[in-house]
Amino acid sequence: MNISIDILKRLMEKEELHLIDIRSSSQYGKGSIEGAVNIPADQLINAPSKYLNLFEEYYFFCEHGYTSRRVVSFLNKLGYHVFNIEGGFSLYNKKR
Repeated sequence: MNISIDILKRLMEKEELHLIDIRSSSQYGKGSIEGAVNIPADQLINAPSKYLNLFEEYYFFCEHGYTSRRVVSFLNKLGYHVFNIEGGFSLYNKKR
């Protein structure tokens, strides 16, 4: 499932979310959404149960939203409650 930046911001005002930045560690080091944890996409896909709980909700983003959309689709099929943040970090950064 996809959510917009505006919906994400409203959710963040109400509660603490599990935000996952799936970009590389070097991209993450240059800036991310406050409170996000960095788990690069390849690590997450290779061992999702190492990082995720089937009973929690997670919000994923990459730079533009394309990679995170594919990762979310994969994880949804495994039974995880995951959401893709449309537009990724670049759009989030523009709308700050």
